[in-house]
Amino acid sequence: MTCRSINTHVKRLAAAPGILAMAFLVAFFGWRASLAATATADLGKEQPGTLLTSFAPAVGAWSAVKDGDRTVLKVDGSGWTRGKPSPELAASARTLYGEQGAAFEKAVSAHAGFPFAVFTGLGGFKQGEVSFRFKSVAGKEDQAAGIIFDLKPNGDALILRGNALEDNLILFQFANGRRTAVKTVEGVPTAKGVWHDIKLVVNGTRIEGFMDGKPYLQHDLGRTVDGRVGVWSKDDSVMLIDGFTVTTHE
Repeated sequence: MTCRSINTHVKRLAAAPGILAMAFLVAFFGWRASLAATATADLGKEQPGTLLTSFAPAVGAWSAVKDGDRTVLKVDGSGWTRGKPSPELAASARTLYGEQGAAFEKAVSAHAGFPFAVFTGLGGFKQGEVSFRFKSVAGKEDQAAGIIFDLKPNGDALILRGNALEDNLILFQFANGRRTAVKTVEGVPTAKGVWHDIKLVVNGTRIEGFMDGKPYLQHDLGRTVDGRVGVWSKDDSVMLIDGFTVTTHE
């Protein structure tokens, strides 16, 4: 049965009285809910000045800081040098990949071109949604924040990122130490110093990128994804991040 035919039956039963209709609807929506699972980074449990638990830093300086009465994630590229991995990389590699951790550490150390930290609350992401809020604080070269996904133990990954200095949304591929743009969309309003919502939707081979609730980027990757997810930044960007959420769909 197709999704369209199922939805048609649901609408008909919703309008029909009776115990049978109610039973079907309960079973249907319970079935749909069982196909989705949500994981959220609970930054409220992070203690500023201590090692992160919600994210495993790989490249760059990542920490929990206070923004008003909220605890948020901060990436500080102001003093970061390209090619320098996070001090926590070795521990992060073991946490994320276990016996394959050494390979991940070696690959990241060899190509530490962009700051990123991996979400520890989910082992793998194939399809669904990844989203968070970000606010730019500073950066002369860049004020960028993005979603890293399809991250492999060899360091290869995909990135969907916004930039408050460029007003665009770009899907990047990072493979064998090289970053290439897969698709770029210009004219994406991303004002400096205010909060923005970035969202990635993966449905099979199809990729969609949203900024502040509006769809801007669509691309057929030609393959499915399967890897870890996390947060990404670039060069001297100083950014705040909050509300990191992943919803997976079977």
